[in-house]
Amino acid sequence: EASHFQLFGENSKPIHHLHIKDGTVTVMSAEEAQVYRKSDAYYNLTLGFNDPSHKLNNGDKLKIQKIKFLNGESQFTTEELELLKKWFARQGVENMQLFYEEYVLASENNKLKAAEYHHGESSLKRLFSEMR
Repeated sequence: EASHFQLFGENSKPIHHLHIKDGTVTVMSAEEAQVYRKSDAYYNLTLGFNDPSHKLNNGDKLKIQKIKFLNGESQFTTEELELLKKWFARQGVENMQLFYEEYVLASENNKLKAAEYHHGESSLKRLFSEMR
Protein backbone atom coordinates (compact mmCIF):
# COMPACT_ATOMS: atom_id res chain seq x y z
CA GLU A 1 0.00 0.00 0.00
CA ALA A 2 1.42 3.36 -1.01
CA SER A 3 1.70 6.05 1.61
CA HIS A 4 0.36 9.50 0.90
CA PHE A 5 2.14 12.79 1.23
CA GLN A 6 0.72 16.00 2.50
CA LEU A 7 2.91 18.49 0.64
CA PHE A 8 1.64 21.60 2.39
CA GLY A 9 0.37 22.59 5.80
CA GLU A 10 1.21 21.63 9.35
CA ASN A 11 1.61 17.90 8.72
CA SER A 12 3.70 18.14 5.57
CA LYS A 13 6.81 16.02 5.36
CA PRO A 14 10.03 16.90 3.54
CA ILE A 15 10.82 14.93 0.40
CA HIS A 16 14.10 13.02 0.33
CA HIS A 17 13.58 9.81 -1.65
CA LEU A 18 12.76 9.35 -5.33
CA HIS A 19 12.47 6.43 -7.72
CA ILE A 20 13.55 7.43 -11.24
CA LYS A 21 13.01 5.03 -14.10
CA ASP A 22 12.16 5.43 -17.79
CA GLY A 23 11.31 9.13 -17.49
CA THR A 24 9.07 8.67 -14.46
CA VAL A 25 10.03 10.30 -11.18
CA THR A 26 8.14 8.96 -8.17
CA VAL A 27 8.29 10.50 -4.70
CA MET A 28 8.65 7.89 -1.95
CA SER A 29 8.20 7.93 1.80
CA ALA A 30 11.09 6.80 4.00
CA GLU A 31 9.33 3.46 4.44
CA GLU A 32 8.92 2.95 0.69
CA ALA A 33 12.53 3.99 0.12
CA GLN A 34 13.72 1.04 2.23
CA VAL A 35 12.52 -1.29 -0.52
CA TYR A 36 14.36 0.59 -3.30
CA ARG A 37 17.39 2.03 -1.47
CA LYS A 38 19.85 -0.37 -3.13
CA SER A 39 18.21 -0.13 -6.57
CA ASP A 40 19.81 1.68 -9.52
CA ALA A 41 16.57 3.69 -9.77
CA TYR A 42 16.84 5.05 -6.19
CA TYR A 43 17.65 8.78 -6.04
CA ASN A 44 18.25 10.76 -2.86
CA LEU A 45 17.36 14.42 -3.31
CA THR A 46 20.58 15.48 -1.57
CA LEU A 47 23.02 12.72 -2.56
CA GLY A 48 21.78 11.70 -6.00
CA PHE A 49 21.94 8.16 -7.39
CA ASN A 50 23.69 5.32 -5.58
CA ASP A 51 25.91 4.96 -8.64
CA PRO A 52 27.54 8.35 -9.38
CA SER A 53 28.00 7.39 -13.04
CA HIS A 54 24.20 7.24 -13.46
CA LYS A 55 23.16 10.58 -14.99
CA LEU A 56 19.81 12.34 -15.23
CA ASN A 57 18.29 13.28 -18.57
CA ASN A 58 17.05 16.86 -19.02
CA GLY A 59 13.42 15.97 -18.39
CA ASP A 60 14.28 14.28 -15.10
CA LYS A 61 16.50 17.22 -14.11
CA LEU A 62 13.53 19.59 -14.47
CA LYS A 63 11.27 17.27 -12.47
CA ILE A 64 13.83 17.15 -9.67
CA GLN A 65 14.13 20.95 -9.59
CA LYS A 66 10.35 21.17 -9.33
CA ILE A 67 10.43 18.75 -6.40
CA LYS A 68 13.21 20.72 -4.70
CA PHE A 69 11.10 23.88 -5.19
CA LEU A 70 8.06 22.16 -3.62
CA ASN A 71 10.34 20.97 -0.83
CA GLY A 72 11.13 24.58 0.09
CA GLU A 73 14.69 24.71 -1.23
CA SER A 74 15.91 28.20 -2.10
CA GLN A 75 19.54 27.58 -3.10
CA PHE A 76 20.05 26.30 -6.63
CA THR A 77 23.02 25.99 -8.98
CA THR A 78 23.24 28.07 -12.15
CA GLU A 79 22.10 25.07 -14.23
CA GLU A 80 19.17 24.44 -11.89
CA LEU A 81 18.16 28.12 -11.98
CA GLU A 82 18.05 28.02 -15.80
CA LEU A 83 15.59 25.12 -15.64
CA LEU A 84 13.47 26.93 -13.05
CA LYS A 85 13.58 30.14 -15.09
CA LYS A 86 11.98 28.40 -18.09
CA TRP A 87 9.36 26.80 -15.86
CA PHE A 88 8.53 30.12 -14.15
CA ALA A 89 8.29 31.89 -17.53
CA ARG A 90 5.67 29.34 -18.66
CA GLN A 91 3.70 29.47 -15.40
CA GLY A 92 4.07 33.18 -14.63
CA VAL A 93 6.82 34.30 -12.29
CA GLU A 94 4.45 36.26 -10.03
CA ASN A 95 2.24 33.18 -9.59
CA MET A 96 5.23 30.98 -8.81
CA GLN A 97 6.67 33.42 -6.29
CA LEU A 98 3.33 33.82 -4.54
CA PHE A 99 2.82 30.05 -4.48
CA TYR A 100 6.31 29.48 -3.06
CA GLU A 101 6.07 32.16 -0.39
CA GLU A 102 2.43 31.57 0.66
CA TYR A 103 2.14 27.78 0.42
CA VAL A 104 5.49 26.03 0.13
CA LEU A 105 7.18 27.95 2.94
CA ALA A 106 4.09 27.98 5.18
CA SER A 107 4.51 24.49 6.62
CA GLU A 108 5.87 23.89 10.09
CA ASN A 109 8.76 21.89 8.59
CA ASN A 110 9.84 24.83 6.44
CA LYS A 111 10.13 27.56 9.10
CA LEU A 112 13.93 27.51 8.95
CA LYS A 113 13.86 27.46 5.14
CA ALA A 114 11.42 30.38 5.16
CA ALA A 115 13.72 32.41 7.42
CA GLU A 116 16.71 31.62 5.19
CA TYR A 117 14.75 32.62 2.10
CA HIS A 118 13.38 35.88 3.52
CA HIS A 119 16.46 37.03 5.45
CA GLY A 120 19.43 35.43 3.69
CA GLU A 121 21.05 35.28 0.30
CA SER A 122 18.81 33.03 -1.76
CA SER A 123 19.49 32.22 -5.40
CA LEU A 124 15.75 31.57 -5.85
CA LYS A 125 14.83 34.96 -4.39
CA ARG A 126 17.34 36.61 -6.76
CA LEU A 127 15.81 34.74 -9.71
CA PHE A 128 12.32 35.94 -8.78
CA SER A 129 13.62 39.53 -8.59
CA GLU A 130 15.46 39.29 -11.92
CA MET A 131 12.40 37.91 -13.70
CA ARG A 132 9.91 40.49 -12.40
